[in-house]
Amino acid sequence: MALDMEEKLQVDQLKTWFKTYGKGVLLSIFLVVVIFLSWQRYQQMQERAIAHASLHYEHLLDAMAANDPVTAQQSAHYLIERYPHSTYAKLATLLLARNAIANGAYPEAMEKLKWVMQQASSPTLQAIAGLRYARLQLTMKQPEAALTSLQTIASADYLAPILEIKGDAFMALHNESAAKQAYQNALDILPVSAMNRSLLQMKYNNIAIDA
Repeated sequence: MALDMEEKLQVDQLKTWFKTYGKGVLLSIFLVVVIFLSWQRYQQMQERAIAHASLHYEHLLDAMAANDPVTAQQSAHYLIERYPHSTYAKLATLLLARNAIANGAYPEAMEKLKWVMQQASSPTLQAIAGLRYARLQLTMKQPEAALTSLQTIASADYLAPILEIKGDAFMALHNESAAKQAYQNALDILPVSAMNRSLLQMKYNNIAIDA
């Protein structure tokens, strides 16, 4: 009988607890399940979007390899419009900028490079776009603007090309001493096996010969 009374007391306590806290606990569990399922669905959608964007980027590369600019443009614009926040959209924009430069459409190329610089979350893509932007400014005979643009590149991995472009800008400004120092600093950083080291060395040597 004592056991029955104790069990009855425990049941009554459980009923009281459930009446007080049960709905809140069930609601919390329900919310956790909903959030978990929503996150899973979001992850699946993201994975499908990345796979789809990757496929279109491959189509873009295939079109460029086949010298099909119309299809390449279509694939690039599709990526930019449909997946503007993806890395593939930034890569596609860099390719469009390169084509614009090859066709002499410098303002268009600058606009696309600036977009990548502003929108890319990857420091590497930001640096690549920034370097191309500065080189394009030199092509457009804007060496001072190029020097200003180079100051915005934060990636230390690209210090050597930054210094080389600085040297080119100083040469355009007829500041040979500053150019020589920039080239020397770039040579000190650049690996001996780097493909562009010979060109950089030639730029440095030409200043020494002129001097």
